[in-house]
Amino acid sequence: MGGASGTIAKTISAYDMTVSDAIYGVSPRYVSQERLSHMLTYEFHLLRERLDARRGETTRFFTFADTVAAQSYTRKVDCHGWMGVKFQGPRREGSLRR
Repeated sequence: MGGASGTIAKTISAYDMTVSDAIYGVSPRYVSQERLSHMLTYEFHLLRERLDARRGETTRFFTFADTVAAQSYTRKVDCHGWMGVKFQGPRREGSLRR
């Protein structure tokens, strides 16, 4: 990773629904705005929990997530997906934004 280790804290791929359920909980729809929002919130909270005490004063955190349904050989549905970014805005003097 080299220099990227100072900017990228974690990457993860959960292709299997069982793995995704173990990380983010069971969802009625896996490829949905609701699922994406939950993934972003979960990962952002985890990032802040693990790094805020050590790097929070000098670092702005962000998470990126996506959830995609690829073309299926068994069902005739279009590919579709959601992607999003949750980020921490600039801190103002004298205030801590969460």
